[in-house]
Amino acid sequence: MGPHERRSAARRVERFLKTLDGSCSVAELADLFAAPLEAVASIVGGLEDNGFVFVLESKLVRGSEASVFSSLRQGVPIDVGRSRLLSTPICVLGRGRVANQFCQLIDDVQLAGCTRRDFSEKLSDAFIVAAPPREEVAALTDLNRKMLSDNHSWMQILPFDGQAFAVGPIFIPYETACFECFARRRRANSAGEDPLAFQNFGPHEDIVGDSMAANVGAMLLVDWITSERVSLPGRCFYVGNDLNGPSLTRSIVRRVPRCPECSFVERITPLLEWSRA
Repeated sequence: MGPHERRSAARRVERFLKTLDGSCSVAELADLFAAPLEAVASIVGGLEDNGFVFVLESKLVRGSEASVFSSLRQGVPIDVGRSRLLSTPICVLGRGRVANQFCQLIDDVQLAGCTRRDFSEKLSDAFIVAAPPREEVAALTDLNRKMLSDNHSWMQILPFDGQAFAVGPIFIPYETACFECFARRRRANSAGEDPLAFQNFGPHEDIVGDSMAANVGAMLLVDWITSERVSLPGRCFYVGNDLNGPSLTRSIVRRVPRCPECSFVERITPLLEWSRA
């Protein structure tokens, strides 16, 4: 796929997600994009399975349509969902393409405001979204410590790791897994190279994947702000885009019992050497 085709595909992805506003059925979406009904139904089904959209009288409701989504899905009053959106400022860390597209999407939803910061800058009291390019992923370790120290919730959108983009989880200090827990579990379940050592990967150019990751991240954040679903924190969504087409899977990231960053048990009763046990 050449650069012009990639840009065109990225625009189609953004256009597709922006049509999920309750005005189109799945069949109408297929006609609109001149795409096979099965392919459109598969993408919509993945979004619905993960709680980002749901079918209502053959129509779709997009997760970022806060007043409708929160009211119908969680029983949150419409004015409450709107108020939460307008009173929650967002601060995005990172200077990559995903961060740029994420900010554009958040601005479209008309939240209280979306500011940009570098990892080295002083952070505000806004909800933090870390969307680093590959060369800045290492900064998440220090960010995690600061968020734990300040008891500040945040979420991540990691760059492509050779298989998928990791969107989430939402980290709530001392209640959910922290970034160190996430990193340890990723490494424990990965054969071969460190999945978070992005400097070891080759060049990556996937405009479509970047757009999909930004859209899923925006949906996840807006869903959390408006509905505060207790099942959202701790969920990590993996956004893939390969020869078999786009994919969206999820996993639950659980706390590491003796995490050196967020576990009180580790500080109170550190592990003993086997010879002293």
